[in-house]
Amino acid sequence: MTFQRAKGFAIAGLTLGFLTWQVAFMSIGGEWLGMWMSKQWNGMPDAFRFFITILSVLIFVSQENDALENHDRPGL
Repeated sequence: MTFQRAKGFAIAGLTLGFLTWQVAFMSIGGEWLGMWMSKQWNGMPDAFRFFITILSVLIFVSQENDALENHDRPGL
């Protein structure tokens, strides 16, 4: 399976992870349950780091890279 064909699975998984962390931890845990107010159970910084990592990889993977298949530089 080529990278182009596998991108669909990666994008689907990353989108699911993005939505899970955004809805479950950032929205429900952070705002509805007030997780940010607890010193002991505050998982907001960790959830935010994980959320940004998933979002960054999702943006990177979903970028167009068709030009890489037709490169003119030797060795790449």
